[in-house]
Amino acid sequence: MIHPGPRAPERAVARRTVLRPLRGVLPKGQSVMKAVGELYAASGCKGGVLALDGLTCDPLRFVLPALSTDGLHAAWYSDTHAPEGRVAITRATAIVGWRDGAPFLHCHGLWTPGGVMQMGHLLPFDSVLAEDAEVTGLGGPDCWFESLPDPETAFTLFTAEAAAPARRSLPASCPARIA
Repeated sequence: MIHPGPRAPERAVARRTVLRPLRGVLPKGQSVMKAVGELYAASGCKGGVLALDGLTCDPLRFVLPALSTDGLHAAWYSDTHAPEGRVAITRATAIVGWRDGAPFLHCHGLWTPGGVMQMGHLLPFDSVLAEDAEVTGLGGPDCWFESLPDPETAFTLFTAEAAAPARRSLPASCPARIA
């Protein structure tokens, strides 16, 4: 796949950090985005990774990769898939960060509407928790993912960011790095 913009001079951006375990309950009736944003805020973390295995949503909305028709992007998204009723998420991983000054997440997963396994890119603002759900993950109090314009792909993509103390120095034995 050839993207429209210039190749990025730095293929991966990494920041050292100390991650903390996160555990909490996402409450029924909230969008996945609102619930995850509140969990991270309550934990004092700006970003991280969260397993969404076992969630049940009603509605659940997702998209798939698709060909681009805009002449700018090498790929795009399908129309929104909107299965009827409650949908159980079998396995999903959310990368949690910020976009336009607010919490945001990027999530791919597997779910089983009507007993048929499907996969895609979860739309977290449009998917609503049908039941309380216990989740676990990792959070970074001083490192996070920030959605920034990417000239190579013409998309807005997550980039690793860090507060000033995390950019200075951490011990060589630092247990984590986000990229």
